[in-house]
Amino acid sequence: MTNHIPGMYASAEDFLESRRDWLEVHTLEVEPGAFDVVLKIDGTYFDRDTAREVAESFAADLRHLLARIGKADQ
Repeated sequence: MTNHIPGMYASAEDFLESRRDWLEVHTLEVEPGAFDVVLKIDGTYFDRDTAREVAESFAADLRHLLARIGKADQ
């Protein structure tokens, strides 16, 4: 895994534009008869630990960007 710096994206637009080729919306059955709507932002991984690391990194990016959006509205 590369050393990723949370907040490396200048804006939410920058983040989404860089993910354009992977963006998809899906439903995911989380228990029988219960579904989440999920936004896919990256390609497929074949190693669970790597996928989790990448997911955590993207989550940190999104938290950082959402915090900046909230501050810009104040």
